[in-house]
Amino acid sequence: MHATRSRAAETGLRADFRIKYVASGVVDLEGGRNVGLKEGLKLSVKRERPADADANMSPDGRPAVIGQINVISVAQVSAACEIVSQSEGIVPGDLAYLEPEDAEVLAQQSALGDVRKYPQVITFTEGDPLDEEARELVPRPPLPEINRARGRFGIEYGGISNSGISSTLTNQLGLVLRTDVTRIGGTYWNVSGYWRGRLNSRSMGAN
Repeated sequence: MHATRSRAAETGLRADFRIKYVASGVVDLEGGRNVGLKEGLKLSVKRERPADADANMSPDGRPAVIGQINVISVAQVSAACEIVSQSEGIVPGDLAYLEPEDAEVLAQQSALGDVRKYPQVITFTEGDPLDEEARELVPRPPLPEINRARGRFGIEYGGISNSGISSTLTNQLGLVLRTDVTRIGGTYWNVSGYWRGRLNSRSMGAN
């Protein structure tokens, strides 16, 4: 029990609670949520100044356990406990001590609670996801390469006339087409090409 009280003192928790009221099968403790008590905890009851030292002192000279109680209801500054067992009548003024395992659990929870009071800080080496998500919702103009269409269209014409013994006329018509369309409809489809063709005609006349 000494180790339990030392552990509680290190963490700022109480390990002993004075009994202030006793009813039929139930006792009230001085202390509640304000000192870490909660439902389900087990405590041992000892008498601080036993009337019969031989009957109520343990072999090492410390008060012996006279009963066991369980916490069944907790208020801010008080706790109601059920009497599980008692070797003699529990009376106001007796002390209830936390069991070592329960005191250890409360000490660990208190240590974790002190850490959890501080918010966790997260840093990013590159960019902030919240800012990036907000920027995704801002309307933007389309990229210049989306639905960009460029092209070239050309016409070539050539003619040869021969006025000799038999006159001839030769015509040549040429077409040139070059296209370059990128990101059609916002997709990654592109069209790029080149086409060139000629149309020849020849006519002969009589003198």
